[in-house]
Amino acid sequence: MFRTFFMTQLVCSSFSSMRLSFRYMSRRRPICCHQQLSKASPKFQKNSQCRPGFLSVLLSFSLFGTSTSTDENMKQDLNEQNQDISDLIQKGKKMLVKGEHTSKAEMLYLHALHIALERKDRRVIARVQDLLANLALTTNQLDKAEPLFRNVLQNLIATGTSQTDPAVLEISLKLASIYAQRGEKELAITGYEWCSETCRNNVKEMEKKNLKTKEYSNGLALLGMILDSYGRYLHDISQNKLAFAYTAEALEISKLLFGEKDIRTLVLLNDLSSIKSTMGDYNEALEYARRAIKVAEENPSIADASEKAIFYANLSYIYVQQGVQQYMKPETNSINN
Repeated sequence: MFRTFFMTQLVCSSFSSMRLSFRYMSRRRPICCHQQLSKASPKFQKNSQCRPGFLSVLLSFSLFGTSTSTDENMKQDLNEQNQDISDLIQKGKKMLVKGEHTSKAEMLYLHALHIALERKDRRVIARVQDLLANLALTTNQLDKAEPLFRNVLQNLIATGTSQTDPAVLEISLKLASIYAQRGEKELAITGYEWCSETCRNNVKEMEKKNLKTKEYSNGLALLGMILDSYGRYLHDISQNKLAFAYTAEALEISKLLFGEKDIRTLVLLNDLSSIKSTMGDYNEALEYARRAIKVAEENPSIADASEKAIFYANLSYIYVQQGVQQYMKPETNSINN
């Protein structure tokens, strides 16, 4: 039932709403142990409150950062007949790379969208709307991004894209993350569940057919991305047992795709440490934290100074909490006696 409910949410906006207004991976900042530390340290609080907000996950698609059909089909959709649209998009992208104000790039994208609407090419419309939606995320304009992403999905599905296509899943993940950031818990969980189940089924189907191709690797990476993002949300709403399960599965996918000596794997180890620390399982938390630090120190090129700093901050926090716990035990015993 949740599939139908969520897909209805994604495609229910009308085509006329498009006229209202007319994927960073690489390194994601790890979770730092937990909100107590951010309260204690203004430096960490300033640094995304010790863990990345949902916005950074939306823009980067978390750790795994796949390149699926949304990006791969862009050039196919922007053929010679749409060279003017392609030129506008490239100019806008260059502005963003140079650090110019996002409004300038937005104006170019809106011009490109206007041309696409006049030509009534829904696939091109979807591509430009996707750019506008992601641009809205960079400025935290979630109320603008959400309807744009909805329209992207509507146009993709209307032009024959399957509801299980990776492009649909990636955009659905972004919508689920938007709902999470806005505190719309039911929609967020429904979206995450739909994404994880659908993507998992895609991977299983490819495994049954022995399709160990680039498409399979991308599908597996997308599943890792979804599990990682969902795990972070569950940790944020204090559903830590589930958060640990999803993050642990994401870790196994990261090790399979990228290996043990990769920043994505180390970040997930650190995330598991943070979750276990929040649960009060300090010995296990220490084990995960030490594993991440050991690999980072033995392989200096893997993690930069800021990433290592957060790993060590986690470790320090766990030691502090262990000390508090050990100190409280005799106090509790004396009270009980």
